[in-house]
Amino acid sequence: MESALLIRPMMYEHESLRGYILRISEANHYQDSKMLFRLAGLQKYNKFLNLLIPENELNLEIIERLILKTNLEEKVLLKQIGAEEVLKNEGIRFNLWRYATCAHEQRFCPICFLECPYHQDLWELSLFTVCPIHNCYMIDRCCNCNSKINPYRQRLVHCKCGFDFRDSEIKHIESPFSNYFYKRFYKTGELPKDLNVTNELTFSSFLYLMIIVTRWVNGTFNKRNTNNFSKSIMESGLNFKLDISLDIFRDWPVRFYEFIDFLRLNEKDNNQNVTSYNKIRTLILKNLEYPEFHFVREAFDFYLLNYFETGYSEGIKSDITILNKNHKRMIASTKRNFHKAFTEGTSRKEIAEVLGVGLDQIDNLIQKKILNPIHGTEVDGNPYILFDKKEVISMLENIEQNADYHNVNLEESLTFYKCAKFCEFYDMNLADFVNELVCGSIRATKIGDGIGLNRFYFNKRKIEEFLMGEYLTIKQISTKLKVKRSSVERWVKLGYIQVSKSFRKGKFQLISSKEYGYFRENYIPAVEIVRAHKTINSTEKLLNELSGIGIKPHNKKVLPGDVYLLEVDRKLIEYMEEMCSASITKRRHPALGDYCYIK
Repeated sequence: MESALLIRPMMYEHESLRGYILRISEANHYQDSKMLFRLAGLQKYNKFLNLLIPENELNLEIIERLILKTNLEEKVLLKQIGAEEVLKNEGIRFNLWRYATCAHEQRFCPICFLECPYHQDLWELSLFTVCPIHNCYMIDRCCNCNSKINPYRQRLVHCKCGFDFRDSEIKHIESPFSNYFYKRFYKTGELPKDLNVTNELTFSSFLYLMIIVTRWVNGTFNKRNTNNFSKSIMESGLNFKLDISLDIFRDWPVRFYEFIDFLRLNEKDNNQNVTSYNKIRTLILKNLEYPEFHFVREAFDFYLLNYFETGYSEGIKSDITILNKNHKRMIASTKRNFHKAFTEGTSRKEIAEVLGVGLDQIDNLIQKKILNPIHGTEVDGNPYILFDKKEVISMLENIEQNADYHNVNLEESLTFYKCAKFCEFYDMNLADFVNELVCGSIRATKIGDGIGLNRFYFNKRKIEEFLMGEYLTIKQISTKLKVKRSSVERWVKLGYIQVSKSFRKGKFQLISSKEYGYFRENYIPAVEIVRAHKTINSTEKLLNELSGIGIKPHNKKVLPGDVYLLEVDRKLIEYMEEMCSASITKRRHPALGDYCYIK
């Protein structure tokens, strides 16, 4: 058991977990905090575990024993932003992990460091760029060597070059976004009433929304709708773009409509043909097709139906009209069909999330008639595929009711994903696998905590029996005959055993029970007779004796370990009957009817 560290400084209320580990490391005179991370078991495959938005549940028992503290999991950023439920969606998880946190660096307010040198938990979020208490930029680069601030450094307030971060140059600036962000994170102060739509979002949903909206804003300046979180705060101008992103949601939806007008005219000035209906829709609604952001979709649909031809702002009607003179027919079909589309069904992306499968699998499930789309909905003259969510949930409930919980071997259990991969080996794709699951031919053996189909576990042996049916593998035949697998493979190659099915370009072969029975009726491995013989104990001696009565092996021995095959004819049957009369054995060979039993 690890002994507790000698020096265990007090943990501040708003101190980050990584910052606290760094401060403990420095207090105990470790070379750097990496040593303490390793000692605490927070390193895997030469990489430090993500303490902000971890992929799996963290085990903090060792570090708790080292510092004699409990409930450290509450200091993990994932818990603090309340994102456990939201992060069940892999798309949201990736965006938050990739863009919302400072996973590979740290930042701080130099004045806060002067007042009390500890690293605050809010500083772990990359969208926090300005300290609202001191109205100054956060520091994310050393002012002396311009290197990123290493979260695993030796000393909390000093760079590896020796520079004291508290002496950093201070640049004052105000940021409405950072002020709002601070209030939301610490749940303190009164929130602005003109931001009602964002006030109602959970903090994690708000965080995700700002990442996406910043891409819109970034696209108006850089002609690309990407995030520049990898750049330093000063270089990226991120605080300025975040202020604009937050303003879009003030007085909802007025500022939002004005932003769309600005975005479309900006593209016109840059001579970029991105003003069509589909491209505008893709730009705005991409990655926002989740229930919590439905208000954005509704407002955007209203804009398309009412202001797409003329624009929302009075001063730009003529310019917008010129841009959209070719879209009148499209607008008419949109007015007829668009609202119907989003009130009568669920999008394919949401259905993919309900089922826990990739979007690329939806078309395959439709072809197998596992999913039945709602027909008659059109957008811009093209069919817009929607689904009945209740029907999909009912399907999942039926699969759960059909589950077989008897004689479950947990060691042989496969997750849905692994089972689907296992079935691919037998040329059964995911859609076929789900179809068998829905029909009841394949039954789950355990119910877990995953999403959709990922909740179900399956018994590997039963799945293999279903996939194999009346077929045998080469390995199973070699086990039955007690010969090497290479020998059976050579018999297959020479045509003694006919392959019924082959997968993976012939690398995996199956033999039907009928073909195996035909082989057993016409051929017998010489070694099988040797095992039953009382006096002959080698294949060579048996072949010498058989050559005397005119029986020769049907194949040649090419490699060491190859097994000779003897063709079953009248001479061999008479020899075996004579042999059997002198010894009682346990199993009959099918070629000899009821006369001879071979061990």
